[in-house]
Amino acid sequence: MRKRWFACLFAAAILSGCTQETPSSDSTPPEETIPLHFQAAAVGQQVQAVSEIVPKTILKRLNLPSGTILVYAKENDPSLHGAFESANAHYDLGVVGDLPATIDDETLSIQPMELFGKSLIRIKGVFGANAPVQNYYAIDNGGLSPFLRIDTGHAAETDLDGDGTAEIVSTHGTPAQTYLYKWSEGAFTVADVNEALGAVSVYLNDKHQFEAFYSQDRPIERYEYRSGGLRQARGSSDADASVSVGSPQVPAETPANVEPVAALPEHGVYLYPGAQDGVILQIGERRQQMDWNYTTPRQIMPVLSVADYDQNGAEELAAILNVGSGTGVSVYELHVVEWEGAAEVGDAPFEDHVFRTEDYLAQLGKVIGFRKAEKNGEWIGRIAVGGETHDVSLKPFDREFGADKIQNRAGFGSIVGFEADNGKLAISAAIGLVIGGVAEPQYFGTVEADVRYASGSFRLDRFRFVADP
Repeated sequence: MRKRWFACLFAAAILSGCTQETPSSDSTPPEETIPLHFQAAAVGQQVQAVSEIVPKTILKRLNLPSGTILVYAKENDPSLHGAFESANAHYDLGVVGDLPATIDDETLSIQPMELFGKSLIRIKGVFGANAPVQNYYAIDNGGLSPFLRIDTGHAAETDLDGDGTAEIVSTHGTPAQTYLYKWSEGAFTVADVNEALGAVSVYLNDKHQFEAFYSQDRPIERYEYRSGGLRQARGSSDADASVSVGSPQVPAETPANVEPVAALPEHGVYLYPGAQDGVILQIGERRQQMDWNYTTPRQIMPVLSVADYDQNGAEELAAILNVGSGTGVSVYELHVVEWEGAAEVGDAPFEDHVFRTEDYLAQLGKVIGFRKAEKNGEWIGRIAVGGETHDVSLKPFDREFGADKIQNRAGFGSIVGFEADNGKLAISAAIGLVIGGVAEPQYFGTVEADVRYASGSFRLDRFRFVADP
């Protein structure tokens, strides 16, 4: 799960420096359709019959009536490969991503789906830190055939124009670059939405509208996909917003046109940089200034997720913030924000609960024990986590530093991350040896635990130790 600690969602970008010459919002009547320039989309895939599949490790598997889909790693190969195996044949699907430090539904998954009148398999992967790739394969006559590869961003399949056929929208980067893939006459075409709108940045929101960000002297505009083009929604410009500046729901310090630093458009959640400090959280039509720190030297942007974390029937927002970064340091903070049924007090429609560093370190400290010992003539570290004991070889540390410098205590707290996945919260803390005369712990593993949230409080549970390979 370590990979998610460093996931960068969207970098903050106040667009005051962008001076593209674009027509004013008043020059585009609501009923005018802006054309999208569609071009043929390359399939970008090959499915090859091979004599056998030789995996070092199988990371994902999906059983089908006609065979099995695999995502696997090869010996001495950092890439992940896809394969299809049936009773009579083996097929290589090619590279589907890199091996992530954390495997979850965002970094690696296999999903069957029915789209475009076909039975499809989508393999989701990632290259590097944050370069998503989606491979779609068609199930034909008991086998798989190439269908579409999208490496232009995070892909979402949705029927934008309500004609009964889904489109695929991909978005990536800062400023956000968005592409629209359309299925027509047995093939895909793709259009650059930013180019069509002359916009600096474009997102798809939870209302299936494209939100277009321009320079600071032009308000955010929202467009709907209709008849193969884009039509501005009535009353969609921020300049036409009915909520007055200074209202408790829209803080007066909110800049008129600022790109969010993180967003979950499908949930109507947007996080904007504050005019001075902190951030402005928008959920639906409500906004609130939050005293959240996210501008560390490494500029790691917040990670957002929505789920019912306390199982009370109402969803909450989890926000994971990097609050400390540098050489040997990467520390995160977990916030859970309640908004359904929260008691609005003045200009605060949301309730923010934070799992502070000192709180989770204190809970970890109560369940982690360490001592060095000799076993069969070699030094080992005996680490106790949550009532279970594990032995770790100290041979490489003894050779480098000497056993006399290895202290009888473990160091942790400098590298700590959280993840929010499938409606669950979890923590991961790197743990290492404390060496006399060495400033940083020498890491040998990770302590992981579930995070239980209820009534504004956090509790760690199900502790486990994972040794470094």
